[in-house]
Amino acid sequence: MHMNLIRGAIENTIPISLFNRGLAGKIFEEVKRHGAKVVMKNNTPECVLLSPEEYIRLLDEVNDARLLNTAVRR
Repeated sequence: MHMNLIRGAIENTIPISLFNRGLAGKIFEEVKRHGAKVVMKNNTPECVLLSPEEYIRLLDEVNDARLLNTAVRR
């Protein structure tokens, strides 16, 4: 289990320096195919890259949870 977590963390992080090397297009394709990536700057998470579809899916999920919460409180 722990090895899977470590492997996932390593596979889902990318150094910000890759953008400076002209690899943005490749990174964006990787995000579209395999999901979110955490961009690291100075060994610290700087941002999370998501595909537009994944972002919309997450927004829909949050909105659904809000609606459910409102309905439950009534």
